[in-house]
Amino acid sequence: MRRAVVAFACVVLAMAVAAPAHAANGQLVAVAGGKLVAVNPDGTGLRTLWAPTGEITGLSFSPDGNQVAFSYAGKIAFYDLRNGDVTSLTAPVGAQDINPTWAPGGDAIGFRRITGVTHQRMRVTLDAREAVLGTFATAPVEFAYASSLDRWAYTLLDVLLVSTNPLEVEAGVSGAPAWSADSSKLAYIQGGRLRVAMSPGLAQSTRFYVTRTAAAAPRFSPDGTALVYVADGQARTVSAVEDATSTAIPGLLGVSAIDWQPCGVATVTCRSSVPPTCVTNSVQVFTQTDQPVQLPPAPCSDPNALPLSFVLVKGPDSGTLAGTVYTPNAGFVGQDAVTYKVSNGASASEVIKVSIFVVRRPAGTGPPAAVTPPTVAAPPFLSLRVKPRLDRKRKTTARLVCDQACTFTVRLEGTVRVKKKTKTIKGKALTRSLTPDQLLALKLKLPAKPAGKVRSIWITGTVRGANGTSRPVKLPVTAAR
Repeated sequence: MRRAVVAFACVVLAMAVAAPAHAANGQLVAVAGGKLVAVNPDGTGLRTLWAPTGEITGLSFSPDGNQVAFSYAGKIAFYDLRNGDVTSLTAPVGAQDINPTWAPGGDAIGFRRITGVTHQRMRVTLDAREAVLGTFATAPVEFAYASSLDRWAYTLLDVLLVSTNPLEVEAGVSGAPAWSADSSKLAYIQGGRLRVAMSPGLAQSTRFYVTRTAAAAPRFSPDGTALVYVADGQARTVSAVEDATSTAIPGLLGVSAIDWQPCGVATVTCRSSVPPTCVTNSVQVFTQTDQPVQLPPAPCSDPNALPLSFVLVKGPDSGTLAGTVYTPNAGFVGQDAVTYKVSNGASASEVIKVSIFVVRRPAGTGPPAAVTPPTVAAPPFLSLRVKPRLDRKRKTTARLVCDQACTFTVRLEGTVRVKKKTKTIKGKALTRSLTPDQLLALKLKLPAKPAGKVRSIWITGTVRGANGTSRPVKLPVTAAR
């Protein structure tokens, strides 16, 4: 087991960065149809992460939002959203490890171990130590650690109890309870309805029903203002207030477990995105000695109609590439190649290979009058070097590049919740020009009013090439923490 814990420590060490006190709300990860899937709260970006052969239970996101822990085959396992790796801890023979919960700094994880009739509260830390935190005198039906791992909620039969106040009980409870990230709230199912206790474990705890319809498997959003839960296999989101109206997540069906990703400064990506699809990953183009040629348009499209950008994987060996225009080296004859991907700002396509055949010019013809790139038929791609983040003053700096000479007009857009209505706000439009070898740091901002948390932030506009062709621009921006 020590060897497994060391492996776990190596995996987690790179991400053991404390999450902000109130992380932003990112994507969702769920068990749907037996598969581990990711999806955005609005239903976009639904994709399969992992198709296991057994059952997954008890999802729990790491504080940095890059890993999700769960129970699988009697062990605590981890899916890494950064690279798709699945790892697991070993468990003693005959033991079953379930109900994982990450500690706030990502440096430890707590869980329940069942061995025969014995139920233990466990913790694994990054210094390769496994500790028994306690043993239940009576085996609980369900169990959930608070993130601090110093208190917990559990059920005996259908009675909910909180460790810090054994006299605080509530009957008619089913399923596992769920704590908010700051441990100030506890969600659970009573009589089939979603209920929340404020300040659980204290004598003056306030409780209310969030929904009065069927509900199961609740989880709080990272900022504690909303919940995601399951109703008849359909995932739904709802504000964490009394008698709120829930919203179904389109397309997310057959759900048995779900959790909400915290999005912080160390989170690799906060949105789920289906990669662009390509009809082929191999194309060809022909040219003559010393004659530049435009690479064929990418044979790809985006399922969500997001704008695509050119991402070079490997340049040519016997020529140069300016944007998407290839120029063979002087006098070169033979075959060259370029590989690239197309990106929608969140995920990229498979690698596309362009085979470039350079043939001799026909006898009796001289070199071209001028070795200049031809007119580019395809409109330019404006893309981000890194995904920008909106600061608390509603400002951001976008580092932009263009695959060919271009002029663009862009602005910052976002949405704010005002009096229970979503309002779109737009910043001032700015026009700039770029050459293919230039990186531009462009400062953009949103208006200060109306007040409220800005969500769904994009850089929008139009980019136009030297030949007059244009395409729309829609580039993602991470919300302020």
